[in-house]
Amino acid sequence: MRLMVGCIDTLIVGGGLAGTLLAFELVRAGQRVRIVDSPVASASRAASGLMNPLTGPRLASPPDLLPRCSAARAHYDRLSRQLDHPLVSPLEIVRICRDDSERERAVGHTHASRSAWTDHSIVSGFKAPFGAFRIDHGWRLDLAALCSMAVRVANVGMQFDDASFDWHPILARPAPPRWRGLRVGAVVSCEGAAALNNPIWRGLPLQPDGGESLIIRMDRDLHKAISASVTLVPLGSRRYWLGATHQPGQVSSGPTITGRAAL
Repeated sequence: MRLMVGCIDTLIVGGGLAGTLLAFELVRAGQRVRIVDSPVASASRAASGLMNPLTGPRLASPPDLLPRCSAARAHYDRLSRQLDHPLVSPLEIVRICRDDSERERAVGHTHASRSAWTDHSIVSGFKAPFGAFRIDHGWRLDLAALCSMAVRVANVGMQFDDASFDWHPILARPAPPRWRGLRVGAVVSCEGAAALNNPIWRGLPLQPDGGESLIIRMDRDLHKAISASVTLVPLGSRRYWLGATHQPGQVSSGPTITGRAAL
Protein backbone atom coordinates (compact mmCIF):
# COMPACT_ATOMS: atom_id res chain seq x y z
CA MET A 1 0.00 0.00 0.00
CA ARG A 2 1.34 3.45 -0.92
CA LEU A 3 1.56 6.18 1.66
CA MET A 4 -0.48 9.36 1.39
CA VAL A 5 0.80 12.36 -0.59
CA GLY A 6 3.42 14.32 1.37
CA CYS A 7 4.77 11.30 3.18
CA ILE A 8 8.08 9.48 2.84
CA ASP A 9 8.28 5.87 1.71
CA THR A 10 11.88 5.40 2.89
CA LEU A 11 14.00 7.63 5.11
CA ILE A 12 17.71 6.85 4.72
CA VAL A 13 20.07 7.88 7.51
CA GLY A 14 23.49 8.47 5.96
CA GLY A 15 24.31 9.99 2.59
CA GLY A 16 27.52 8.19 1.76
CA LEU A 17 28.02 5.63 -0.98
CA ALA A 18 25.63 3.03 0.49
CA GLY A 19 22.86 5.51 1.28
CA THR A 20 23.15 7.27 -2.07
CA LEU A 21 23.03 4.08 -4.14
CA LEU A 22 20.12 2.75 -2.13
CA ALA A 23 18.21 6.01 -2.61
CA PHE A 24 18.89 5.97 -6.35
CA GLU A 25 17.53 2.45 -6.78
CA LEU A 26 14.48 3.07 -4.58
CA VAL A 27 13.54 6.19 -6.56
CA ARG A 28 13.85 4.19 -9.79
CA ALA A 29 11.43 1.70 -8.21
CA GLY A 30 8.90 4.48 -7.65
CA GLN A 31 9.47 5.35 -4.00
CA ARG A 32 9.58 8.76 -2.34
CA VAL A 33 12.91 8.97 -0.55
CA ARG A 34 14.59 11.39 1.81
CA ILE A 35 18.23 11.24 2.97
CA VAL A 36 19.32 12.62 6.34
CA ASP A 37 23.05 13.16 6.68
CA SER A 38 25.56 15.04 8.78
CA PRO A 39 27.74 17.70 7.11
CA VAL A 40 30.90 16.44 8.87
CA ALA A 41 33.51 14.37 7.06
CA SER A 42 32.63 10.76 6.31
CA ALA A 43 34.45 7.80 4.80
CA SER A 44 32.73 8.21 1.42
CA ARG A 45 33.75 11.88 1.23
CA ALA A 46 37.35 11.26 2.31
CA ALA A 47 38.08 8.04 0.38
CA SER A 48 39.98 7.89 -2.90
CA GLY A 49 37.62 5.40 -4.57
CA LEU A 50 40.55 3.14 -5.49
CA MET A 51 39.69 -0.50 -6.18
CA ASN A 52 42.87 -2.39 -5.33
CA PRO A 53 42.51 -6.19 -5.58
CA LEU A 54 45.73 -6.85 -3.61
CA THR A 55 46.12 -4.95 -0.33
CA GLY A 56 47.45 -5.35 3.18
CA PRO A 57 50.91 -6.40 4.42
CA ARG A 58 50.10 -10.10 3.95
CA LEU A 59 49.07 -9.61 0.31
CA ALA A 60 46.15 -11.96 0.91
CA SER A 61 42.97 -11.82 -1.13
CA PRO A 62 39.75 -13.86 -0.89
CA PRO A 63 39.52 -16.38 -3.73
CA ASP A 64 36.33 -14.75 -5.05
CA LEU A 65 37.67 -11.18 -4.93
CA LEU A 66 38.25 -10.76 -8.68
CA PRO A 67 34.71 -11.88 -9.63
CA ARG A 68 33.36 -9.45 -7.04
CA CYS A 69 35.52 -6.65 -8.42
CA SER A 70 34.28 -7.44 -11.93
CA ALA A 71 30.66 -7.38 -10.76
CA ALA A 72 31.22 -4.03 -9.03
CA ARG A 73 32.90 -2.63 -12.13
CA ALA A 74 29.96 -3.73 -14.31
CA HIS A 75 27.51 -2.15 -11.86
CA TYR A 76 29.30 1.21 -11.87
CA ASP A 77 29.63 1.11 -15.65
CA ARG A 78 25.83 0.77 -15.86
CA LEU A 79 25.47 3.69 -13.46
CA SER A 80 27.79 5.73 -15.67
CA ARG A 81 25.44 5.20 -18.59
CA GLN A 82 22.34 5.95 -16.52
CA LEU A 83 23.86 9.17 -15.14
CA ASP A 84 25.48 10.04 -18.48
CA HIS A 85 28.79 10.68 -16.72
CA PRO A 86 31.98 8.56 -16.63
CA LEU A 87 32.48 7.22 -13.11
CA VAL A 88 35.12 4.50 -13.53
CA SER A 89 38.64 4.74 -14.93
CA PRO A 90 41.24 1.94 -15.10
CA LEU A 91 44.34 2.68 -13.05
CA GLU A 92 47.66 0.91 -12.83
CA ILE A 93 48.85 0.37 -9.25
CA VAL A 94 52.49 -0.01 -8.20
CA ARG A 95 53.08 -1.68 -4.83
CA ILE A 96 56.36 -0.76 -3.13
CA CYS A 97 57.47 -3.30 -0.53
CA ARG A 98 58.20 -1.81 2.87
CA ASP A 99 60.65 -4.39 4.30
CA ASP A 100 62.32 -7.73 3.67
CA SER A 101 59.42 -9.79 5.01
CA GLU A 102 56.96 -8.08 2.66
CA ARG A 103 59.40 -8.58 -0.20
CA GLU A 104 59.61 -12.32 0.56
CA ARG A 105 55.84 -12.64 0.60
CA ALA A 106 55.56 -10.73 -2.67
CA VAL A 107 58.19 -12.79 -4.48
CA GLY A 108 56.67 -16.08 -3.30
CA HIS A 109 53.08 -14.97 -3.77
CA THR A 110 50.99 -16.14 -6.72
CA HIS A 111 47.95 -14.07 -7.56
CA ALA A 112 46.14 -13.20 -10.78
CA SER A 113 46.61 -9.48 -10.08
CA ARG A 114 50.34 -9.55 -9.27
CA SER A 115 52.80 -9.09 -12.13
CA ALA A 116 55.98 -7.37 -13.29
CA TRP A 117 58.27 -7.68 -10.26
CA THR A 118 61.19 -5.23 -10.25
CA ASP A 119 64.32 -4.92 -8.08
CA HIS A 120 65.01 -1.34 -9.11
CA SER A 121 65.78 0.91 -6.13
CA ILE A 122 63.79 3.75 -7.72
CA VAL A 123 60.31 3.06 -9.10
CA SER A 124 58.25 5.82 -10.73
CA GLY A 125 60.44 8.36 -8.95
CA PHE A 126 59.98 6.82 -5.48
CA LYS A 127 62.53 4.94 -3.37
CA ALA A 128 61.99 1.18 -3.44
CA PRO A 129 64.92 -0.44 -1.59
CA PHE A 130 62.96 -3.70 -1.11
CA GLY A 131 61.58 -3.89 -4.65
CA ALA A 132 58.14 -3.35 -6.12
CA PHE A 133 55.57 -4.96 -8.38
CA ARG A 134 52.64 -3.98 -10.53
CA ILE A 135 49.05 -4.78 -9.54
CA ASP A 136 46.68 -5.43 -12.43
CA HIS A 137 42.87 -5.05 -12.57
CA GLY A 138 42.90 -1.82 -10.55
CA TRP A 139 40.48 1.03 -11.16
CA ARG A 140 39.15 4.17 -9.52
CA LEU A 141 35.56 5.17 -8.83
CA ASP A 142 34.75 8.90 -8.82
CA LEU A 143 32.94 8.86 -5.48
CA ALA A 144 32.24 12.58 -5.30
CA ALA A 145 30.64 12.65 -8.76
CA LEU A 146 28.63 9.49 -8.09
CA CYS A 147 27.15 10.67 -4.79
CA SER A 148 26.27 14.17 -6.02
CA MET A 149 24.92 13.12 -9.43
CA ALA A 150 22.88 10.15 -8.17
CA VAL A 151 21.09 12.35 -5.63
CA ARG A 152 20.46 15.10 -8.19
CA VAL A 153 19.34 12.83 -11.04
CA ALA A 154 17.04 10.83 -8.76
CA ASN A 155 15.68 14.10 -7.31
CA VAL A 156 16.13 12.78 -3.78
CA GLY A 157 15.60 15.22 -0.93
CA MET A 158 18.85 15.61 1.02
CA GLN A 159 18.52 17.02 4.55
CA PHE A 160 21.68 17.89 6.47
CA ASP A 161 21.47 17.79 10.27
CA ASP A 162 24.22 19.37 12.35
CA ALA A 163 23.75 16.78 15.07
CA SER A 164 23.65 13.01 14.88
CA PHE A 165 20.31 11.53 13.86
CA ASP A 166 18.17 10.85 16.93
CA TRP A 167 16.65 7.38 16.70
CA HIS A 168 14.85 7.46 20.05
CA PRO A 169 11.69 9.33 18.93
CA ILE A 170 11.23 6.91 16.03
CA LEU A 171 11.82 3.83 18.17
CA ALA A 172 9.45 5.09 20.86
CA ARG A 173 6.51 5.63 18.49
CA PRO A 174 4.18 2.88 17.28
CA ALA A 175 4.25 2.17 13.54
CA PRO A 176 4.24 3.97 11.23
CA PRO A 177 7.17 6.13 12.39
CA ARG A 178 7.24 9.88 11.82
CA TRP A 179 10.04 12.28 10.98
CA ARG A 180 9.47 16.02 11.28
CA GLY A 181 5.73 15.50 11.14
CA LEU A 182 5.82 13.24 8.07
CA ARG A 183 4.75 9.61 8.08
CA VAL A 184 7.58 7.27 7.13
CA GLY A 185 7.21 3.80 5.67
CA ALA A 186 10.69 2.58 6.58
CA VAL A 187 13.90 3.95 8.08
CA VAL A 188 17.21 2.50 6.87
CA SER A 189 20.55 2.93 8.64
CA CYS A 190 23.47 3.65 6.29
CA GLU A 191 25.44 5.53 8.93
CA GLY A 192 28.88 4.01 8.72
CA ALA A 193 30.88 4.67 11.88
CA ALA A 194 28.02 6.81 13.25
CA ALA A 195 26.13 3.55 13.80
CA LEU A 196 28.12 3.28 17.03
CA ASN A 197 25.68 5.84 18.45
CA ASN A 198 22.62 4.05 17.12
CA PRO A 199 20.67 2.34 19.94
CA ILE A 200 19.56 -0.39 17.53
CA TRP A 201 23.11 -1.63 17.01
CA ARG A 202 24.32 -1.03 20.57
CA GLY A 203 26.01 -4.15 21.87
CA LEU A 204 27.26 -5.37 18.49
CA PRO A 205 31.05 -5.88 18.33
CA LEU A 206 31.60 -3.04 15.86
CA GLN A 207 35.22 -1.93 15.52
CA PRO A 208 35.74 1.55 14.04
CA ASP A 209 38.95 2.37 12.24
CA GLY A 210 39.66 6.06 11.88
CA GLY A 211 41.67 7.42 8.98
CA GLU A 212 42.63 10.71 7.37
CA SER A 213 43.61 11.72 3.86
CA LEU A 214 45.00 14.79 2.12
CA ILE A 215 44.62 16.33 -1.31
CA ILE A 216 48.09 17.50 -2.39
CA ARG A 217 49.78 18.97 -5.45
CA MET A 218 53.08 17.82 -6.93
CA ASP A 219 55.06 19.31 -9.75
CA ARG A 220 54.85 16.14 -11.81
CA ASP A 221 52.32 14.14 -13.80
CA LEU A 222 51.91 10.64 -12.43
CA HIS A 223 49.37 8.40 -14.16
CA LYS A 224 49.47 5.45 -11.76
CA ALA A 225 48.69 4.85 -8.09
CA ILE A 226 51.56 4.18 -5.69
CA SER A 227 50.81 1.87 -2.77
CA ALA A 228 53.18 1.57 0.19
CA SER A 229 52.49 2.35 3.85
CA VAL A 230 50.01 4.90 2.45
CA THR A 231 48.62 5.29 -1.07
CA LEU A 232 49.04 8.06 -3.62
CA VAL A 233 46.24 8.29 -6.19
CA PRO A 234 46.34 10.71 -9.17
CA LEU A 235 43.27 12.92 -9.55
CA GLY A 236 44.42 14.86 -12.63
CA SER A 237 45.96 18.32 -13.10
CA ARG A 238 48.85 17.31 -10.79
CA ARG A 239 46.47 16.85 -7.87
CA TYR A 240 46.75 13.68 -5.78
CA TRP A 241 44.86 11.94 -3.01
CA LEU A 242 47.23 10.82 -0.24
CA GLY A 243 46.06 8.49 2.52
CA ALA A 244 45.01 7.02 4.64
CA THR A 245 46.18 6.96 8.22
CA HIS A 246 45.21 3.93 10.28
CA GLN A 247 43.71 4.45 13.75
CA PRO A 248 41.96 1.29 15.00
CA GLY A 249 39.30 2.02 17.58
CA GLN A 250 39.11 5.73 16.78
CA VAL A 251 36.67 7.80 14.77
CA SER A 252 37.95 11.22 13.76
CA SER A 253 35.48 13.98 12.85
CA GLY A 254 37.89 15.85 10.61
CA PRO A 255 41.54 16.57 9.80
CA THR A 256 44.04 16.65 12.65
CA ILE A 257 47.52 18.08 12.94
CA THR A 258 48.84 14.62 13.82
CA GLY A 259 47.29 13.00 10.75
CA ARG A 260 48.57 15.75 8.46
CA ALA A 261 52.10 15.41 9.86
CA ALA A 262 52.04 11.61 9.45
CA LEU A 263 50.91 11.83 5.82
